[in-house]
Amino acid sequence: MFQTNSYTSCKSFFIFLFVLLGVALRAQTPITKEIVHDIAIIHEGLSFTEKQKGKLIELQDANGLAFQYYMDVESVICLDHKCKIVQVRLFWDKLGFYNRYEMAKGIVLEKTDGISFTEADYKKLDKILADRDSGLKEYYQNQRHLAAHGSEGLIELDGATGATSGIDENSIVKGAAWTSCTLWHWANGEIFEVIRKQTAKELATETLVQSLRQENEKYRRFIINELINRKAYDPKTVSVVLQEIGNVPSLSRLLMDYIEKAPSDVYFDAIKKLYVSSDKSYRVIFLSSLLDFVKPDSVPYFEWATNQLAAVDSFQELQLLFRILDKQKPLSTNAIENTVKLLDHAQFLLARSSYYFLQNKIVTEGQKAQLDLFQKKNGERL
Repeated sequence: MFQTNSYTSCKSFFIFLFVLLGVALRAQTPITKEIVHDIAIIHEGLSFTEKQKGKLIELQDANGLAFQYYMDVESVICLDHKCKIVQVRLFWDKLGFYNRYEMAKGIVLEKTDGISFTEADYKKLDKILADRDSGLKEYYQNQRHLAAHGSEGLIELDGATGATSGIDENSIVKGAAWTSCTLWHWANGEIFEVIRKQTAKELATETLVQSLRQENEKYRRFIINELINRKAYDPKTVSVVLQEIGNVPSLSRLLMDYIEKAPSDVYFDAIKKLYVSSDKSYRVIFLSSLLDFVKPDSVPYFEWATNQLAAVDSFQELQLLFRILDKQKPLSTNAIENTVKLLDHAQFLLARSSYYFLQNKIVTEGQKAQLDLFQKKNGERL
């Protein structure tokens, strides 16, 4: 009796464990949904004007958000001046960057001499397709330029002989130039922006801003560009952007693109915050931007620049502050007073710059005496 009950209890226990395990496994497995998008894009290897149609498949996760895309594209293999089409499936991540390619079972790629791709050839092709800055990009740009100017000297890829005039051989699989070029442009052409726009459509601005705190640089670039497109300049969004990428050197140009497209009050407020909170090495970037935006009637800009003179300790910063203040006509009394104080700066380079900045400015008798004293004291160094 005991043994029977024990067996039954153990059996029930293990069934229960298996049920729990099954639930856990299902919870960890992403639930995907395939969405078909009919697209038409330019493939410069096929035509500079006629769009190529295709079906881009979006894979969505359980939250209905894209995490991967794929599309079946055509590659051409030419042997003895006869060509056949081979279908290749290309995969991209949610940001439009090439991920990998797959061949259908029993399908192989061949070179112009009729020899099948080796394992090394397949690996090289994958590396070629992953390189968005491949020499093939420049090749297509040159081709478009020549075509636009009616040139009869277009460089043709010879699919039968494998001729690769004008192309770096590191950018192709030897003997498969046409295949390399065709697939590279499928992987890195207009499809890149098509995918990014589709991914962005599914993301709320709040979701993008939250992701900025945790994602890698590649995704952060995508987020900032999308925030620019959406003109997302509410206080919360701007605050997160400044906090998360204000001190990231590789994103400084993108940061400036973002705030320079903001409304003027948002732009100026962001510049002031960045100037104070960011590493000093970035201040030249912010001042250079301000210099481009300042106008003769930009009173708040001039007042702010004047106030920065008191604590400046960088020659480059001082030069930019002076260039900003030079746009103020006439120069304010406060700006002149703050500049005169710099004549006693511990760094002579800054003191001398201040002296020359004041040479053509209207100053008081007392300030003129200070300038004369500086000239007399440092005449040989001026």
